[in-house]
Amino acid sequence: MKVKTTRFGAALVLAVYLGPAALATSFVSTAFALCPGHTAVSASHAGMTGFFPELDGWAKEGEPAVYTADNLFEYIDGAADLYLTYAFEELAEQSYTGGEKRSLTVEIYRHRELRDAFGIYSQERPKDGRFMAIGTEAYYDKGVLNFFHGPYYIKITGFYLEEDDERTLTTAAEEVARRLEQKPVFPEVLACFPPESKIAHTECFIAANVLGYGFLHSAYAADYDIGGATTRVFIFEGKDESDARKMFDEYVGLPGTPEPVVGEDGITRFVDMLRSSLVPMNLRTEGRFLLGVFTSDAAAARSIIEAIEKNLKTHKLIE
Repeated sequence: MKVKTTRFGAALVLAVYLGPAALATSFVSTAFALCPGHTAVSASHAGMTGFFPELDGWAKEGEPAVYTADNLFEYIDGAADLYLTYAFEELAEQSYTGGEKRSLTVEIYRHRELRDAFGIYSQERPKDGRFMAIGTEAYYDKGVLNFFHGPYYIKITGFYLEEDDERTLTTAAEEVARRLEQKPVFPEVLACFPPESKIAHTECFIAANVLGYGFLHSAYAADYDIGGATTRVFIFEGKDESDARKMFDEYVGLPGTPEPVVGEDGITRFVDMLRSSLVPMNLRTEGRFLLGVFTSDAAAARSIIEAIEKNLKTHKLIE
């Protein structure tokens, strides 16, 4: 059995949620290596553990450790709840040593489906990261290379790699990606965001409590530049048409919300009083989806919503 020493303090939780993603990831992995804590589940079976490659100049340290939803908190106490929100199923972790204090840690998180792996990746991805074509999408920062591929989210952290940092992490990531044997595709709904004025690498999937509301249970989102201001666009996903309508009714019917205005274009405009900017939300249902844009520019909102509707039909996500 491999012993994994981990503990996740409150200060580290703040670093993950509030600090730069790359720095937070590096800090987290360092803390896992140094702090006393729990024993991991021994990984004796094939499957997830078969994704760890042999790397020239590197030796695996013991057997891989495997964690499930029942004991993920032993590895990332404090952040486990976020991962579980994204339908986390299993984590396999392998450490490597390269001599002279050089080390690598490879973490492979398996989620229920593609959108969940993309979702957790998108929550930790920095907007101004250095992006790479590894797996479906990767980003690199010194000591860190993370990517997602199919239902897998992979985090690779290196220590004392010096001038070999990028080369070593890239090689390890490419070898893992090859073993996963997944197609490099994003969730299909993301293709429905119109490309005009969209800010690159801001797309994300939010699995629960969108905008802090429990009834807005999931959404895809992306940032747009409208008239020099950054605007967030949402595609809320309902289980069916009635579920989308239920989300709509609960949102516009929030206590204290000023009377919504329904335009001739069928878009409902109202102010979400919990948003500090008080910029109007422009909202319209389309099949099982609820489309929303935070902006005072009604024409821009209509253009984006109509473009999303057209793309949803093109991808046969609505009729």
